[in-house]
Amino acid sequence: MEHFDAVVAGAGPAGSTAALELARAGLKVLLLEAKRFPRPKLCGGALSARSVKELGLKELHPVYGGLLSFPGREPVKRLRSSPVAYTVPRERLDAFLARKAAEAGAELREGVKLEGFTQSSSRLEVLTSKGKVSCSFLVGAEGFYSKTARLLGYGRRKFYRSVELELELEEPPTERLVFIELGRVSRGYLWLFPWGGGRFVLGVASTGRENLREVLASFLKGLKLKRAGRLRGWFIPYAEGKKDLFLGKGRVLLAGDAGNFVDPLLGEGISYARESGRLCALSVVKSPDEPVRLYGKLVEPTAKEFFWAGLLAKLAYRFQRAAFSLGELYLEAFLDLLEGKKSYEQLFKEGLKDFLKELFRSYLFRW
Repeated sequence: MEHFDAVVAGAGPAGSTAALELARAGLKVLLLEAKRFPRPKLCGGALSARSVKELGLKELHPVYGGLLSFPGREPVKRLRSSPVAYTVPRERLDAFLARKAAEAGAELREGVKLEGFTQSSSRLEVLTSKGKVSCSFLVGAEGFYSKTARLLGYGRRKFYRSVELELELEEPPTERLVFIELGRVSRGYLWLFPWGGGRFVLGVASTGRENLREVLASFLKGLKLKRAGRLRGWFIPYAEGKKDLFLGKGRVLLAGDAGNFVDPLLGEGISYARESGRLCALSVVKSPDEPVRLYGKLVEPTAKEFFWAGLLAKLAYRFQRAAFSLGELYLEAFLDLLEGKKSYEQLFKEGLKDFLKELFRSYLFRW
């Protein structure tokens, strides 16, 4: 039976980053991808400015600010002189990251998926759609429907429902801004992200029970479409602290959406996927006897950010009108977050007093 030091299931941002770092450390790595590149992938494709410094991908579309909207209210716009974020279609990003992992020495097998595994104290046997291999470590990075996570006994509890489509507009807005709208759904938001070249991605995500396809259809009535792709739905897991993260067990670790490494406020997961993949690899290399234990320590700063982001999400999505009334203040703060100038903890503590004042004012004038 063919043996590898590590097998990584899933060649998205998390899996490819884990494979890249493991290969760079000198390990013999097998990277499995169920589909073949380039493959379509549902995602807004937004990357914060702080997360792209070491990426090396040139085909990124720069975003310089944001426009925050609420039905029936005048939108709020903020624009900066340098990019605060970048967007890129996931089929392009994922193919690029998988290629980087292969160039570093990982063996990439496309059209091959993990179907099961057995684990002992010293090794694993991994069953794939193309036969069996053995390995010393396994990283599960297959996304929301991760087979690895399910086989370890994990079950999803917290997630957004989302629908999205790619489109081109007859009268496109500026491609320098991301558009965010509150008030369309009870617990979530609607977005329109520019991909460059006249392409946009429109989506909505919510933890509520709205018919999201009807929400998007209603919004589309106000746009002059040149071309629209197929409407597709998917789920976005998230964590509100370390208790919600799926780290793994024994010689098996989980990264990216498979481990719930997604921001609970914005649903941003690409940068956290790459970071969790990197930390998986580091845990295997530095602590081969107890990789999950070290992994748990290394992800604590991320878990802390998710905790504060979760508190912000509870306030912003429960009281969306009050949140929008502080649009100028919060839009500036979130641009600082995207640029890496502020943390979620800072945003929460600095904005709580103003939010409570606005919440009190808005409810006072209802009576």
